[in-house]
Amino acid sequence: MILGIILAVVGVVVAFTLGFFTGASSVTATTGSDAAGEAETASIFDVEEDPDSRSMGSVDVAGGKGDAVDSDGIRLTVTNVEEGPSIDYLEDGVKAEFAATETLDAIEGGKLVTVTTEVENTGTEAWDLTCGFSIQSELVDDQGRHFQPIDSLYRIPGNPDCSEQTNPGFTKTMKWAFEVPETAKGFKLGFADPTINYDKLTYVELD
Repeated sequence: MILGIILAVVGVVVAFTLGFFTGASSVTATTGSDAAGEAETASIFDVEEDPDSRSMGSVDVAGGKGDAVDSDGIRLTVTNVEEGPSIDYLEDGVKAEFAATETLDAIEGGKLVTVTTEVENTGTEAWDLTCGFSIQSELVDDQGRHFQPIDSLYRIPGNPDCSEQTNPGFTKTMKWAFEVPETAKGFKLGFADPTINYDKLTYVELD
């Protein structure tokens, strides 16, 4: 009888001991899993804060002001860059030779950057530079911000008329104006033939 009681007590002690270590192992495994999760989370934030990921707005440059830069169907040379609170803007609805010269002002806190270029049509189709979408263009600053041209480019003095055709092999003077924040700087002009390289622009350093 006494021996039976002793064996029962020993069994309880052994069961308790095994349960304790099993529980400890379970906790350890859970803690390890949490640690792994924390490590994984940390690695995600590391990627977001990687310097390369912050420079995604940067673009490759194919040339600078005064250089003849080629993209499929286009040869473009930047001849002048001007910045100011306003630009000359022709009276709307009147042919350029008869239109009065008005003023287009940038909105408060902004300025207008005008890029004058010589563009040669090296492609196979005629261009409508001011009322068509023959050349896709944009301005990019040193923060990687992308700016689109103002509307009605035909109203900028010296630009081709609306629907004026520039046939292959010919060169025209073309001005693009962009409205940007007053503090924007470090500009690059991007351009492409959208029928060939839509959103795959070639860039020219303007500074």
